[in-house]
Amino acid sequence: MSTSLTRRFEKEYLDDLNSPERYEKILSDLVRVFTVIKRYEAAMSKLEPIVWQLAARRKSNEPIRVLEVGGGLGGFTAHFLKWAAQRDIELDYTFTDINEHGLKLAKKRLLTGQIGKGSVIKIEKFDARDLDKTAPQSFDLVIGLLLLHHIADDEEVIKFFKKVDRVSTSLFFYDSERSWRGLIGTWLALRAFRVCKGLKHDGVLSFRRSYTIPELIDLLERTNLNYLEIGKIKPWELCVRGIKQ
Repeated sequence: MSTSLTRRFEKEYLDDLNSPERYEKILSDLVRVFTVIKRYEAAMSKLEPIVWQLAARRKSNEPIRVLEVGGGLGGFTAHFLKWAAQRDIELDYTFTDINEHGLKLAKKRLLTGQIGKGSVIKIEKFDARDLDKTAPQSFDLVIGLLLLHHIADDEEVIKFFKKVDRVSTSLFFYDSERSWRGLIGTWLALRAFRVCKGLKHDGVLSFRRSYTIPELIDLLERTNLNYLEIGKIKPWELCVRGIKQ
């Protein structure tokens, strides 16, 4: 089936900061679905090589400085922290989101989860668009899940990657890959899991808002950040990742 699916730009319900109950329902269902279908494990498999390289570079008493933007309810964060704890990898983790209600919910999840000895987590309100206000090389790793498709303008995506490059040694962004297969598969899966109406709406729309791999290749070439690459995550996701040598 052809992957030529026109990109759409309508706002998702999650973009509305004034509907905390709907926000919570959507993200709670999303975390549940991603946990069952092991999406966090799939994303971690692509992030893991970067984390090991960063760990090898750090001194024995230095944690890896991580910034997560658009963290939502912290579903992937909890998985990452547990993964690192099981491998004795120390993290200085800054979890951020723009939604204040989401931050309160994420705090409950993350501060009661497994955090490795020597690791610390900070939870802060932060708009990823303000990365240019952050000091250069403040972090070793900047990550974000399902964030890129919320940036509608190509030029803004290019600027965003350059902002991340300025403040970090490496980056990892996981997102959907726009395709008919992914759209249909998501539509069917969300109904099989009996999720809320908000996630049925946003889940399908997020695929229509996402980039294709050729589109991202073009955008990355325009950033002139040659260390970045695109990784395919089956069945219909992708990641942009890279680490400076």
